[in-house]
Amino acid sequence: MSDFQGVWVITELTAEAQLSEASQELLTPARRLGDKLGQPVTGVILAGTKDASAAESLLGQLGANQVLVIKGESLNEYQVEAYTAALSEVINQRKPNIVLLGATTTTADFAPRVAIRTKGGLVTQASDLDLNANGIVEVTRSCYAESLLSSVTASAPR
Repeated sequence: MSDFQGVWVITELTAEAQLSEASQELLTPARRLGDKLGQPVTGVILAGTKDASAAESLLGQLGANQVLVIKGESLNEYQVEAYTAALSEVINQRKPNIVLLGATTTTADFAPRVAIRTKGGLVTQASDLDLNANGIVEVTRSCYAESLLSSVTASAPR
């Protein structure tokens, strides 16, 4: 697993090129995981051709050590194949240890495709994240109409 390094937060921008609320909220658990692992936190912005400088600045203020802006005209409007291809390529190249995405309809559409193309694990609808004794991400999820909590780990074959 030593080839893999860092905790990434894949962000979403609003129509005004601002960070979505879901993206901002992810920085807290990302920072906690990054600190426990001793690894940097990277905010990833699929910016298309938009000016994402305000979002970049806010990511730094919220705890990201670095920001990666992915540009390209195909990313101006959400298209599942364009988002999947762009994220899969950069994840396969840079090999982050953990990738976090907000629970939105957009991420629900492309996250499974990215997980398959990167041979990554995928756990959805997390209410809490932590590391277990083996240093693997443990996700707490609610189930049965939120009457029970379950703990799930996902380790990807690499």
